[in-house]
Amino acid sequence: MSNNMSSKELLAKVELALDKNYQSHALPHSNRTIATWYLLAVLEDNLRLLFVGADDSKSSLVDHLLDAYKYSARFALDRIRRECHDTSKVAIPTKIVPRVYVQTGELLRAGTDYMAANRLCSAAHAKTLGLIEGAETIEVEFDADDHDMRYSTVELLGHMPPDFLDHTTRLYHWARNEEFRPEIVEIISQTTHIAGGKVAYEFHVYPAVKLAESLEQYPFLVPDRWRFAWGSREETTLLLNALCIRCVYHWCAVHFGASSHGLKGVGQESLLFVTNAQQLAADLREMCSLELPTIRKFIEYLTLGHGVQAPDPALQPIVPLGEGRIAIPCLLFLSSNYERNLLTLQARVDTPAFDRLSGLFEEVMVSGLLPLAKKRWPSTKGNVTIRDGKEFEEIDLLVPDPESKTLLVCELRWMLQPGDPREVHNRKKVCREKVAQLERKMRWLNVRKAIALQTLGLNADGANEWHYAGVVSVDAYGGVLSPNSELPLLPNNIFKQGLEKASSLSEFVSWSRSLRWLPKEDEHFRIVTQTTKLPGFDKPLVTLGIEKLCSPTTYSEFVVRSLEQESI
Repeated sequence: MSNNMSSKELLAKVELALDKNYQSHALPHSNRTIATWYLLAVLEDNLRLLFVGADDSKSSLVDHLLDAYKYSARFALDRIRRECHDTSKVAIPTKIVPRVYVQTGELLRAGTDYMAANRLCSAAHAKTLGLIEGAETIEVEFDADDHDMRYSTVELLGHMPPDFLDHTTRLYHWARNEEFRPEIVEIISQTTHIAGGKVAYEFHVYPAVKLAESLEQYPFLVPDRWRFAWGSREETTLLLNALCIRCVYHWCAVHFGASSHGLKGVGQESLLFVTNAQQLAADLREMCSLELPTIRKFIEYLTLGHGVQAPDPALQPIVPLGEGRIAIPCLLFLSSNYERNLLTLQARVDTPAFDRLSGLFEEVMVSGLLPLAKKRWPSTKGNVTIRDGKEFEEIDLLVPDPESKTLLVCELRWMLQPGDPREVHNRKKVCREKVAQLERKMRWLNVRKAIALQTLGLNADGANEWHYAGVVSVDAYGGVLSPNSELPLLPNNIFKQGLEKASSLSEFVSWSRSLRWLPKEDEHFRIVTQTTKLPGFDKPLVTLGIEKLCSPTTYSEFVVRSLEQESI
């Protein structure tokens, strides 16, 4: 391979080699239904093996693979739709053939490598990194500002409250530690029996209700006045809770039931939840008490391929299996951010409705920040318009501290958490646009200090003695390094911590600009290398990734300590 090859030529050849490498892994079967069933059944068993087989010290690896397997499943399902032309009627397999299991597992693992490479190539097309052919490897040259690993770690740590235990975390602990397992799980396992080598059970509402008592309610993301095709946020919560409980019930029945019966393979043929839309609707109705037409709309919306050109099982986890059958890969679904995924799906299926309602998120952000800021700085105002004759600027949040003569100008933005490399690039672009907007507003306000103070009901005498500072806060996304060091960009949860814990507004400004609150390498994350062999190349592709080294709670405590250090 010539060292004189241009970066563009090298990228094209690497992409071709990556595609060839992934395509070299065979699909499970030529029949579309059987191939789909095998893929999802082996996926679920592989995810379960992460739960019961991984060392506790590898919990961050479990999180990473749960996410990576979602992408892998999407890639494989895309191939099945394109390549499996046999759509004849078939029965669902009752036994997994070991050879096909191994073959499917290799396909899934190849998909996780393909995911990492896909992200890399997307970034290369966006010109935020380049490929360099060295003497022994093909390596990646990053734009350090665009790919700041600290901000990437914030995104990796997630946006749930630090002490929240999601459903898959509970299943992880239940599967590994009997003492953490609620009694109802044992009761459900005792209702199972073995029929034809598979775990069989009847779904009952009372155990489902008791099971729900062992699960936490997910924090609400969807605003109160939001509407989906099936109804309101309240109805959405009922439907999501019902579907989650149904999936947890199935997983517990199969895993713990198979274990109690000593079933070989621990029920791997039964882990994939296979039912039909009518039965699923009836099961959900038992738990949510909504009308069947509402439930059917919800099920239809979450069925893979409905209303979209690029189906994604992370967004639509109900997968058709022909003959009226549907399958739900329970761990894939349960490890998702349900409300975020519904919003992402709505943005794709019904863009006008999503755009029409999206302003509600900024309202929620302001309503969450305003009382927090007003408690310490009573003259704070949200959604304030500053007027100077015919000119005006709208400020999302304006926080004045008369004691330190500091006025904080806040630009707020809620955004959907990105799901693929293209969306990541777009989110970063929006973040930088918000910084540019804040720069413009700061310039405008800097020569109108007295007007701004009067708008807040403050004495404008000595207005020029006030120090103006700015910050961009984004919600539901980790963010990106600000191109202006004087105008830092903070995730909304960290912004809240700063407003609440800083000893003064001027201290908050200094702390936010210092970036001391960002995760530290080798304490909160480490950079890992991944090597991929490329067909037609005598050199492997070496890429970089991030491994979490801490929990969200540990990082949240670090943020508070960084504030305390600021005041020393």
